Amino acid sequence: MIDELLQELRGSNVRVWAKDGRLHFDGPKDVMTPELLAVLRGHKEELLRRLADGPRERPAARAAAPGADRDAGAGVRLKVLARAARGLVVFVLPPAGAGPSLFHAWGAAAPAGVEVVVVHAPGREDRIDEPPYRGVAPLADAVAAAVDGYGDRPFAVFGHSAGALVGHQVLRRVRPGGARLLVTAAATPPDRVVGDVAGMSDGDLLAAMAAWGGTPEQVLDDPLGRDAFLPCLRADLEVVESCARAEGDVEPVDVPVLALAGTDDPFAPLSECLRWARWSTAGFRAHLVPGGHFFPATEGAEILSLIQRHATGREQGA
Repeated sequence: MIDELLQELRGSNVRVWAKDGRLHFDGPKDVMTPELLAVLRGHKEELLRRLADGPRERPAARAAAPGADRDAGAGVRLKVLARAARGLVVFVLPPAGAGPSLFHAWGAAAPAGVEVVVVHAPGREDRIDEPPYRGVAPLADAVAAAVDGYGDRPFAVFGHSAGALVGHQVLRRVRPGGARLLVTAAATPPDRVVGDVAGMSDGDLLAAMAAWGGTPEQVLDDPLGRDAFLPCLRADLEVVESCARAEGDVEPVDVPVLALAGTDDPFAPLSECLRWARWSTAGFRAHLVPGGHFFPATEGAEILSLIQRHATGREQGA
């Protein structure tokens, strides 16, 4: 079984190797789907034993390029999906339990003059063995430091669902002057965070995941995949709960906010997304995008175009 899996991975140009007791893998972004990542996580121990017994698959030397991780220190890495010599940088914060692979299609969707960089936090995908963050303060500190260290170009912060809550805290920490826009997608603001979701039983949490959509059935149906995925999800939900504020306890940022809502999203409908208007002192716009709670995974071209227009002041309407 494992030999067949390794052979299939080689045929797909996916490199797998073991180092210091950890499983590492790398491959084309269109191949590293959530389904494949769930399989790799689910068979981690078997793969580690097999790779320790025989020749290891070692990564080829490569220069920093789209798809490569850039170590930003403090536990955060940055994965560049699309490069631009100049212009806007969009920093992407994934939703709870997710990583850069959810946005793999954004690399090809990026318009000219937009660089797309996804925050790769520990505890997910090929960082599954690393302890995840469990509170927003240290995570936002690390992301803000990475953003400040990236360069002096203008930038926007895009957060999907839980990522929007983290993005709000990041913009409260970055040095002034560079930020052009906070984009919240499929997200309610901090004073609308309710419930002890992180404390749900496995069964209830899996049911919630199925309802949210976006998680492949192969992960939900595979016990090994679930066991690998749930700890990261719970940790991310603890981050969400640490963002909660009392009704009316608003901490606005001094950059415009663009709230994106999915036309078919029952979890963060437009009426809830509009509540972000109070969380900016510099202006607010909202926009409907086709899809459900995970519309950002498939609507990258429209979203990045909207971000570019709003961040550069070329958008006149609401």
